[in-house]
Amino acid sequence: MKIRSNSPEGDASAQSAWQRYACMDSVAVLKSLASTREGLSSVIAHERLVRYGNNEMPREQTPWWLFLVRQYTGVFSYALLAIALFYFFTKSYAESLLVFTIYVINGLLAFWQEYRSDRAAQILQRYLEHSAHVIREGIEITIPASRVVPGDILVVRAGDLICADVRIIELNRTWFDESVMTGESLPVEKTATALSSQPTNMYDARSIAYAGTQVTQGMMIGVVIATGSSTTLGAMGMRARSVVRVSTFAQEMPRLIRFIGILLIVSLFIIFSVNLFVRGASVNDMWHLAIIAIALVVAAIPEALPLVITSSLAQGAVRLATHGAVIVKRLSAVEDLGHMQILCCDKTGTLTEHKLSVASIFADNQDEVLVMARLGGAPISTKANQLHGFDTPIQESLTPALLQELSYYRRVNEFPFDASTQVTVVVVVKNDVCTVITLGVPETLLALTPSLSQAQRDTFLQDTLAAGQRGERVIGVAIRLVGEGQEPVVDAAQPHTRFIGVISFHDPIKKTAMSAITTAKKLKVAIKVISGDSAQVCAYVAHQLGLITSHDQVMTGDAWDALNEQDRAAALQTHHIFARCVPLQKAAIVRALKTTGACVGYVGDGVNDILPLKEAHVAIAVQNAPDVVYESADIILVHKSLLNIVNGIATGRVTVHNIITYLRITLATSFSNLYSISAAALFIIFPDVFPLHMLVVNLLSDLPLIAIATDNVDAHTLTLPQRFDRVAMLHSTVILGLLNSCMDALFLWCFYTISADVLETSWVLWSTLSEVGIIFSLRTTLSAFRATRPSWQLLTLSSVTTIIAIALPFSNIGRHSLGYSALSVYQVMVIIMLVVLYFILSELIKPLVFCRSHDKSSPA
Repeated sequence: MKIRSNSPEGDASAQSAWQRYACMDSVAVLKSLASTREGLSSVIAHERLVRYGNNEMPREQTPWWLFLVRQYTGVFSYALLAIALFYFFTKSYAESLLVFTIYVINGLLAFWQEYRSDRAAQILQRYLEHSAHVIREGIEITIPASRVVPGDILVVRAGDLICADVRIIELNRTWFDESVMTGESLPVEKTATALSSQPTNMYDARSIAYAGTQVTQGMMIGVVIATGSSTTLGAMGMRARSVVRVSTFAQEMPRLIRFIGILLIVSLFIIFSVNLFVRGASVNDMWHLAIIAIALVVAAIPEALPLVITSSLAQGAVRLATHGAVIVKRLSAVEDLGHMQILCCDKTGTLTEHKLSVASIFADNQDEVLVMARLGGAPISTKANQLHGFDTPIQESLTPALLQELSYYRRVNEFPFDASTQVTVVVVVKNDVCTVITLGVPETLLALTPSLSQAQRDTFLQDTLAAGQRGERVIGVAIRLVGEGQEPVVDAAQPHTRFIGVISFHDPIKKTAMSAITTAKKLKVAIKVISGDSAQVCAYVAHQLGLITSHDQVMTGDAWDALNEQDRAAALQTHHIFARCVPLQKAAIVRALKTTGACVGYVGDGVNDILPLKEAHVAIAVQNAPDVVYESADIILVHKSLLNIVNGIATGRVTVHNIITYLRITLATSFSNLYSISAAALFIIFPDVFPLHMLVVNLLSDLPLIAIATDNVDAHTLTLPQRFDRVAMLHSTVILGLLNSCMDALFLWCFYTISADVLETSWVLWSTLSEVGIIFSLRTTLSAFRATRPSWQLLTLSSVTTIIAIALPFSNIGRHSLGYSALSVYQVMVIIMLVVLYFILSELIKPLVFCRSHDKSSPA
């Protein structure tokens, strides 16, 4: 089958696109690609999209059959298959068939759940479409990155991810992050000039920008030379970079499985040694030991462990997307949300609506300030519904006459927003007069305007301070006139000819912000606001929301830099608001918060949030954030709302709680069965079908255990994050295992006088019902009768399991196919009474079971 190439002349030459175009000047490149600086027409762009295909990287999509194979290749599956083969070679064909049937059913259930989870994750990823800025028919427009075609004129600004291989034709103080391609952590410079000699490797092709890399500063314009799988990134078989974090469960599961394996081997060795010493080494004794060994393997293996973890995380992810407008890029991020104890966020859009309106204009000529502020923002051709930030309220404040005035200006250069200087510089021309417009922090611009008198400077500063105290955001506007014949210098440090005014914007507090903060306090999650806004604005909003009681509790980024390590640790305890912070300061604060031992989350939506996002344990980005922010995140917010994040934390804690509950129950029952069977084997000759019956116990008891993923959780349980701790888990396993073993001993005392076959059937019924009953005790730290009602799935599957377990010994399937012996009504009633006693004792010792887990979880 012929594979369609995503680059022009892709089939004509084996030479890579970067090799073909690196030495060609921009005119020759555009001619070769049948394009112009005005871009492609919509008709030609559509034809090329049909010809070359979507601009998409090769995706790893696991076929369904691989999911199926995976379920039958794990350690647990191999154990079941070995048991089936053991019965087969010993000519116990019926037992072999039944074990093999259970092996197949168990694998199919696991396959269905994992396949559904994977498809759910893929559906969630569809919400995360990248966008690209291209020039078509002379107008800059925004389109899905997948619709970019060779020959498109691509415009990339700071924070954007480059979505295709591009021959650079224009640069403006641009730096590139190429670590995804080269591993080099430092940004690199490029050139728009054709290379004088043919590059021998991709790193030397400095006139080419590659798909998957990022612009960290400045702006680039280039023509697309390759898309999709024909890009250098696609050819290398790589994916766009993302921050990979390994969850606690992913780290601990291999160790847990290894621990179970070691314990099982030690137990088998002890049992064989004791039995050989007591009984001898006859053929019958060895056969009996083989039966017991198989039963022990079955009893100790938590077959549903991978299924429960995957199911819990997948359901948590779907629940977050459905109810909380939160999309997880990896399932394990649900667990990370549950662990979060400190949440760092910006003020704008998180605590406030980010629906700005012009509140005041401090200037001699308000119309001039509005016009220059709009020219200094997004390109004038940008549609109103694509404007963001300050541009939207400024655009809405322009009169028809001022809109007409804008049309007389032509943008010739720009220096996009720089997080380090916090300014934007744009060069415009009107009637051959060149003007450099600078937008930024008023205090910074005032200091660079020598023409102002001290009185004028003080007036502007007082107006700015007063606006901040009212909770209004401000932006300063300054201009520098360029003399005829002079080259405009695009530099934020250059002095300005005139400071023309300050615009203040009102941003109302979100209606949900107070509710989110209240909920966060209940969850013991500390809210830390780290913002680039002024201290006055941050203090006003924080005071309104009850985050602070005094403006003295606000610390600026410069004040943070002046502290030593000891004072910084103290400041983190007393301050929750950090204002006027640049990216390095934000990252330093997040890094310092991590040293407290708490799990730290960070919400970012701008280029200045990249560094703190990479520092945080949990990186959260808003859906319309720049691509570089988007790629660094684990979790995407469809809507920037603090309440959505806080509710997501609660959902994550529910998920983690249910997984830990499953582990606590299944480990306790598995190990208690292990030791009870080991002890009973010294006195009881179990029938050959006993391992098969233990498989039935596992299969039946796993049904309600799997449903734990859907269970409801008590509100008080969510007030502290829970972590998987092996020592705490061993602590609860020992206590519960001892209780279960004591109850097994009581059961044997009640039934030891009956025949071995009836005793074995009674044991199976007792094991099944006791495991179901213990779920309703250990699912909550409260009294089972005061706890939140179990989920309907858990109640339904528990009821079904109980009915099947009691009915099997009386059914034809149980007697003839499974080898059960008939039980009397009296014996069933005794077993039910033992289950009730077991439940009561479990309720009494619960404080001992959960005490260590509580000690391990500390509030934020």
